[in-house]
Amino acid sequence: MLYVPDLEVALAWYQNLGLQLLSRKLQWQASEPFESVRLRFPDGKSQLELHTQPSRQFTDLVVRVKDVRTLYLQLQHQTSLGWLQTPRPTELGWEAVVRTPDKNIWALVSGPDSAEGAPPAL
Repeated sequence: MLYVPDLEVALAWYQNLGLQLLSRKLQWQASEPFESVRLRFPDGKSQLELHTQPSRQFTDLVVRVKDVRTLYLQLQHQTSLGWLQTPRPTELGWEAVVRTPDKNIWALVSGPDSAEGAPPAL
C-alpha cells in the first residue's frame, strides 16, 4: 500500500505505466475519509494499492505466504520483528501484520490461491 497526496495524478501515472484499475472506493477510519484504488501490474500477478489517508504516510507491503498461522508460530519469538497484528481470519483467508527488522511493514496473507489477481504464495 502506498500513500499518495493526489490520487488522480498518481492514478494517471500508474495507468500510463500500464497498470490496470481493479477497484476504487471511499473509506473511513477514525473519522478520516480517504480513497483507495487497487491496480494490477501488466504481468497479471502483482497488484498495487494506492491510498490518500494522511495519517498513514508510509509504505506497507502485502505478501502472500503459504500459511500465515504456521509462519507466525515459527517467527513469533524473533526479537527483531514487531508483530502489529497476530494472525486473524479475513474474508479471503488469514492475515497478520509485522514490522520487519528494517522497520518496513508487511501484511502477510494466506488463503485461496484462486483469489482474483492473487500473487503466488512464497
